[in-house]
Amino acid sequence: MKKTIRILCVIGAVLAMSGTASCGDKKANENTVSESVQISLKTADINIADNFSSIRCIDMSSPQSILIFGQLKTGCWSGFTTDSNFNEYTEFSFEPEEGETIMSACLLKFGKKAVLTCNEDKARIYVYSADDNEEKIIECEGLTLDADKETVLFGTEEGFLINVDNQSIEAVDGEGSYLGSVSVSGDSIYGMSRNSEGGITVFLSGLESFSTAQIQGLELINKQECGSMSSSAISSCAGMGEYSCIAMFYDGLHGLKNGKWVKLSDMVDTGLQPFEIYGLLMTAEDKFVSLSGAQPELTLLSERDISELKSKKVVKIATPYDYDQELSQLIMKYNDDNADGDYRIELVSYFESGKTYGEAFDSLKLDMVAGNCPDIVPFSSSMPVDTFGAKQDMFIDLYTFLDSDPEYNREAFLPNVLEGLESDGKLLTISPSFTFRTLGAKSVFDGVKENWNIDDMYAAADSLPEEVAFYAATETNPRIAFFDMYSRVSDFVDYENASCSFDSPEFIKLISFCDEYKIGLSLEEYENIVDFTDYSEEFRGVMNNKVLVGDVRCFNFINLLNAVNGEFGGDMVMVGYPTGDGTGCHISAAKEYGIMANSQNPDAAWDFLRTIFSDYYYDEIAAWEFPVLTERFNADCDECTHDRTYTDPETGETVTEKWTYTINASTGESIEIENFTQEECDYYKDIITSAKFVRHDEEVYQICREEVQGFYEGERTAEEAAEVIQNRVSIYLSEHYE
Repeated sequence: MKKTIRILCVIGAVLAMSGTASCGDKKANENTVSESVQISLKTADINIADNFSSIRCIDMSSPQSILIFGQLKTGCWSGFTTDSNFNEYTEFSFEPEEGETIMSACLLKFGKKAVLTCNEDKARIYVYSADDNEEKIIECEGLTLDADKETVLFGTEEGFLINVDNQSIEAVDGEGSYLGSVSVSGDSIYGMSRNSEGGITVFLSGLESFSTAQIQGLELINKQECGSMSSSAISSCAGMGEYSCIAMFYDGLHGLKNGKWVKLSDMVDTGLQPFEIYGLLMTAEDKFVSLSGAQPELTLLSERDISELKSKKVVKIATPYDYDQELSQLIMKYNDDNADGDYRIELVSYFESGKTYGEAFDSLKLDMVAGNCPDIVPFSSSMPVDTFGAKQDMFIDLYTFLDSDPEYNREAFLPNVLEGLESDGKLLTISPSFTFRTLGAKSVFDGVKENWNIDDMYAAADSLPEEVAFYAATETNPRIAFFDMYSRVSDFVDYENASCSFDSPEFIKLISFCDEYKIGLSLEEYENIVDFTDYSEEFRGVMNNKVLVGDVRCFNFINLLNAVNGEFGGDMVMVGYPTGDGTGCHISAAKEYGIMANSQNPDAAWDFLRTIFSDYYYDEIAAWEFPVLTERFNADCDECTHDRTYTDPETGETVTEKWTYTINASTGESIEIENFTQEECDYYKDIITSAKFVRHDEEVYQICREEVQGFYEGERTAEEAAEVIQNRVSIYLSEHYE
């Protein structure tokens, strides 16, 4: 049966080479880029995907023979064969027997197809002829499969290779006789793909290296190191020309060239998210097909003239991560919306395989000081903007943009957020969202009061009944973890004057608290523990008055509603972090961005940066974060005063139901909770908008952890630990803030 495929042209975009002949997907966690070669591609939808409710496999034996196999919207299983032009296709239907599970499908030589199934562990291969008729059924004697394991079928000259959940590679001949397992010599399998010569490439991990190899019989040949990145492929396929394989990683598309991964595109301008692409084909040296989406979408990618892009001015934004989903999505939207404009945004990653994100920030910092870095830069606890001290003139005062912005002026923002982000009266960074943190306790216990100080905390601990723990899971967490929970070391640092007060009596009492009350375990006890308390029981301890203090960390008002009316059962007093100035609750920027003073296109940089306050950002990217805009902030809180509403994805109808609090994530046990009253809503809005803004400086926290741990292990007294911290932080401040 021959049918016609319509190809709908959508947008022109910059992509990279993509392709995959795999069934299923894998997760990426680490990328290594050795070269950077990018080509420009235009995209078109292939409407063949409209026939399918799910696509199990796409495979290619030649550009004139492509297989798309999956379950149709009618419920039937079917395979479509077509060519790289996708103008026409023929179809064969497959109906599994009762109890038979479809595992995989692939193309064979001479236009034949094969479908692998499993029935009570028995493997069977159905072979279809080039004219789509069932040719034979092969019973795979001696081969057993698990229907629950991801399995991928490959056709070979000798018969078939079967990758079973990346645990083993099994071989059968053309008649189904079991030939054995391919020997991987103790290496771990990370995936398989056809290569440009039609053979099978295996990605392997050894004790100290990653490699590729080809399969010959039951042996591996031509083993070649290729970098740890090979274990991170989301999808892969045969390559062409100088690339033996093509693979999609979280940071974009790469080709394997002489054992080295070459980055072909970061995918930012395609409108496609790399982590969503679970199928790839390379149909020519300048053409690719991607498979993505829960409702499967096939996209044809072909090279286009890049002169238009080269004529645009580029604004770059840095990231320390191998892949930044939020920024990538925002950049895609911006570049698409401004396709006719003079500027385009590019993402520059400072991530390097084998290094930490802190080290990535260090590399970025060196470029910033040298005046050789992207226009827009991120800040975090690993690199606070104040770190640059007297060099703050490196950054533009963003108030110059706010004061002339028709929509996002100073009055649009929560005042305590802007005030907290200021440095010497300048707004060097801006953030779209923030987190709220405090400590909570129930009023049924003696000594509980809002914004307590260190003496109040000691008094509350002294008055606790024997059966009540101060913190949750005190028998399964290390002592230093509780120090992190109730201490706010930033209170003892004065960045403006580059001074600190860690040798004060208040700080000494703070670090002594866990030791005096034996809260938490010593490091040795923690390392030797066998049974950990169920995390859900910790929350129940607070709910059931078995635990005094709970750590309240909220990213949005729904989190706060869950904490107040769920975890604390409607009786939460914000005792806060033990301070003497009544600022026990605090907020912190979820992320911060600044614009370099030496940017050649500062207005364009701001034009992009302001999109982090757009409805698109808050609705599609950061819907679960406290917004810094007053209007959005108030609206989010008001949501908690009425029942939850959402749109049913199947019916499209609006559903209204009570908010629920999950008691046990493993069992799904949950309870319904009450909404905030308007009075409560106003109260919590006032608490948050008057909360202290705190910048988390990871360097200072790490110094405190190291030295306090020594005190908890009996290596020094509390006074000695405080003195060492005072000296170390003083040196750090003098080096970075004076």
